[in-house]
Amino acid sequence: MRCHTAEHLISQKLDNELRPSLDAKLQKHLQRCPFCTSLYQEYQLLQTGLQQLSNPDFPPQLHHLVMTALPKRNRSTELRKFRLSMAAASLCLVLSITAGTLVGYRGYGDYQNLTENESSTTLFGENSLMVVTYDE
Repeated sequence: MRCHTAEHLISQKLDNELRPSLDAKLQKHLQRCPFCTSLYQEYQLLQTGLQQLSNPDFPPQLHHLVMTALPKRNRSTELRKFRLSMAAASLCLVLSITAGTLVGYRGYGDYQNLTENESSTTLFGENSLMVVTYDE
């Protein structure tokens, strides 16, 4: 195991999130690596020190002060932007479907004109759109 991996596992171990199989591998690494052992001890001391700190007491009006300092959201502007973007997306969808239909219809019409010609033949079977015309 590399020290970089062991550092992540040490953090997980101190948070009680390390699986037993990885814990055994970490213990083997800690027995062989003095750097990671000292790092593990430092993290333990830091965690113990943080746990001994008391929770700070905040003034009761702090929530109100923070909420009033936040910028106001203009919901009508947000709704207008959303509706405009939905209208633009709908327009693009309708135009795409219309263009695809026109291209397909025109292509199908050209295919019908070619197959009506007696001197044309289709390649690759009856359902193929590849039509070859030749002069006789």
